[in-house]
Amino acid sequence: LAGRLVLTPVARRGVRKPDFADVNAASRSLLWLANEGRNRFMDGGGTLGNVTIANGIQNAPCGADAYEFNWNGRRFSADWHIKNGGNTRDPSRCLRIYYCFDPQTQQIIVADMPAHRRTGAT
Repeated sequence: LAGRLVLTPVARRGVRKPDFADVNAASRSLLWLANEGRNRFMDGGGTLGNVTIANGIQNAPCGADAYEFNWNGRRFSADWHIKNGGNTRDPSRCLRIYYCFDPQTQQIIVADMPAHRRTGAT
């Protein structure tokens, strides 16, 4: 995924010993982001809102859950996330991958994963 997708230190810590049980779903989601998702950002290939990635997993804007983070000396907004259905906060079943696209480096920056992040909206 080098040059296409990068994990922030927060995201790296999140995947060391996650409670989330479906590693395949998280891996497929990262591959989708590094390939199709990134290409859509770069090519302007239509909306990314509520795009189905796999059965029960979709890409969506964060809405009120968007948040600011620093990466490599710059400020970004994690305004997108990949999520699975089920409307649960159980960390073993709830997948959330918060990210943004950096047009300067043309990379997807994963700010946090794999659990639901606590924000002002939660």
